[in-house]
Amino acid sequence: MDAHKYVFGRRAVVYGEEDLVVGLTAFLAEIGVEPVLCASGVRAPSEAAVKAVAGAAAESVIVREGMDFATMGEVARGLAPDFLMGSSKATVWHANSTFP
Repeated sequence: MDAHKYVFGRRAVVYGEEDLVVGLTAFLAEIGVEPVLCASGVRAPSEAAVKAVAGAAAESVIVREGMDFATMGEVARGLAPDFLMGSSKATVWHANSTFP
């Protein structure tokens, strides 16, 4: 509840396995963060499931599957997110990236 006042209106990229992406998208929408890209390196999270939990961003959120971190970074740059949220597997990518 306290996070809402700090993150409301921010934009986020959500990545990871499909179940994690749907769960994080729901959490972020609840605290007022707009998910702009929901991506997975394997199967895509169900677009219907993401849109069902994305709140006000449901019409504009992009859901993609089979993305590697380089492609996700390219797409994300055009969406101007404020932060990325996902599994710890991208820690090295974050540290070595010039994103955003």
